[in-house]
Formats: sequence, C-alpha cells, structure tokens
Amino acid sequence: MAVISVKEELERSEAEFSTTDATSVRIFTVEFDTADDPRIRPQLACSAAGIPLIWSLHPFNPWLYCRGKRTFARGPFLFEVVASYVVKSYRADEAKPGTTPFQSPFDEPWEIEWFPIASNEQVDRDIYGNPIVNSAGQSFDPPITKDCYDLGLRIVRNQPSYNKAQAADYVGAVNSDYFYGFAPYLVKCTNYSSRTMYSAITYYQITYEFHIRLLADPITGNYHGWARRVMDEGLMYKTTVEGQTVYKKVKTGDNEDVPQLVRLNGSGGAVPAGSTDAYFLYFALCKMRPFSALGL
Repeated sequence: MAVISVKEELERSEAEFSTTDATSVRIFTVEFDTADDPRIRPQLACSAAGIPLIWSLHPFNPWLYCRGKRTFARGPFLFEVVASYVVKSYRADEAKPGTTPFQSPFDEPWEIEWFPIASNEQVDRDIYGNPIVNSAGQSFDPPITKDCYDLGLRIVRNQPSYNKAQAADYVGAVNSDYFYGFAPYLVKCTNYSSRTMYSAITYYQITYEFHIRLLADPITGNYHGWARRVMDEGLMYKTTVEGQTVYKKVKTGDNEDVPQLVRLNGSGGAVPAGSTDAYFLYFALCKMRPFSALGL
C-alpha cells in the first residue's frame, strides 16, 4: 500500500465567473505511508483514486472540465494536488490568443466504415433453389463452392478504459439483439482491439469490427446468418418398426448399401429415388451476446 488517504479541502475551493469566462479550483491532500518510492509520489498523488481525471466534469458545475493538475509536496508523506477547471472547449476559430483549443479526446467523432467482405463458401442450391446434385441425385464430393459477399462494419472511438474481459467474451460472438438494423444472429464480432494513446491523459483507441452475414435461403428468402446450414443427407435412414424407432442402411435397387450420401427428408427418412426435394438443417455454433452492451 502507498496512498493512505485522499481528502478534498473544501474550505479552500475557488471559482471565478465573468461574462466571458469561468474557472474553478479544487484542492486535495494525499497522504502516503512508507511502502513506495518517494521519487514517484508526485505522480502517484496526481493519479490517486479520488483525484479528478483530466477532461472530467466538475461535480457541481457540469459546464466546467478539468484541464490540468499540479502537485506540491507539503512534507515527505503529504502532498497537495490542485485541479484546475475551465469552460469546455473553444473551437479553433474561437480560441483566445496564445491558447490552444480545449478538446477532449472523448469528444472526437467516431470513425464508422462499411466495406464488403468476400469469402468462398460451399453451396447446396442453385439460384433457382434446386439442390446441387449429380444426375443420380447424389451430392458432389468435394462440394461445389462459390464466391459470396458479406458486409463489414468497422467502428473506431476513444474510450477512457479497455475492458479486456469483455473483449475476450465478445470476439467470435453474434448479436442476440438488433444491431444497426440487423436481426439477431446476423452480425459476428470479429475484432475488439485497443491502442494506448497518450496526450494530457492516457486513453484508449478502441477498434470494433463486425462481419454481417446476409446469405439468404434461395427458397424462403430468409437469412440464416451465422447458423451453419447443411443439407440433410446420410447413409442411414430412420423408420418405425412395431412402434420402435430403428435405423436402416439405405439400399440400392440391388439391395446393396449405397456408396455415397443420399438425401433425407428432414425427419430422418429417405427422399424417394428420383425426387428433387432437398431438406436442410441449421446449427447454431456461435455464442450469443447483447451487442447493445457495447454502447455503439
């Protein structure tokens, strides 16, 4: 332990207001024990819990922002921190002569970018909704693929902190709620990274990236998003014998086991020979998270 206590000296607070400006001063004392390096106590005092952060609002005058802090030693274990507040930002064309605009990094606009994402995906239906099979009604091995195009979204913004646990939890997750107008399970978080930035304060430039999967079922037109879509096929089918469910191997016309997967009817039964019907199964493989919790 190093800092023992932080106390605001309310009786020494100052404020000044005029028709053109406003300032305020808050004064704190920070007491230390011996469990630290005395040479870094000025820095520790400035960043101690309870001392205002640069750019933070004044607790009683929300139009004032903390613009700077100074530390004074009042003894080997007692330091004084003076926090100065001024009226929030002047635009560059309004700045007073000899001053620079007061701009919080958290006031900077977000960067929002939309872009296409290309991928090569297995396909099981053509553009007319017909299953992609050979003349014997069997799937191709290896499966047919085609280039698909999804939508990407990148958001970059400045934040006072980086939540590493949340980042680890959200990367690879899909949305459980509507996000930028897209229904649940269509949007996957693919990046949640941070760069540490230094100015008057340390802050974090956070980059979020999302992959929006808009592949639609050619028959229903419904988006299946990040659910894995697989044609229902197998070498065995399910049937009922004397009230019991049993599994039997699919046979050829010569009563031989079929050498390749055949289409099933979505309930475990075999699709009749010569039929062009195809059925598909959907599997949710990605964890779901509420993207509203990201505050985007």
